Amino acid sequence: MGYTIKDIPELGIVEVIVVGLLDTELRQEILSKSSIHLIKTKYERLMIDITDAFSSLNQSMTEAMYLTSFMKTIGFHDAHRVAFIYYNADNLRIYLESTAMVHGFKIQYFKERKKAITWLCQ
Repeated sequence: MGYTIKDIPELGIVEVIVVGLLDTELRQEILSKSSIHLIKTKYERLMIDITDAFSSLNQSMTEAMYLTSFMKTIGFHDAHRVAFIYYNADNLRIYLESTAMVHGFKIQYFKERKKAITWLCQ
């Protein structure tokens, strides 16, 4: 359980791979560490692979709004692009995309890594 952060320097992407339980606390930690890593590398592209992660079915739309607000407080801005790789775009994830767009963030979910990279590099 946990996550790893690595660079894909030839594409200017920070990649996070998450395995196991993904709760609110871990989401915050991943976003915080990713923000620091983006600043350090001067990259503006983040890809978070959660295909091997699972989360509680009790997640609320309020949590999606909270995470979007949290992203602003830790340094994410409108130049950043965030791609999630996940096999199922459930309602919470769709809501997170919409909420993020309202706050000026570029976030999208993808089922395929290749499509996520293509979108990030546009």
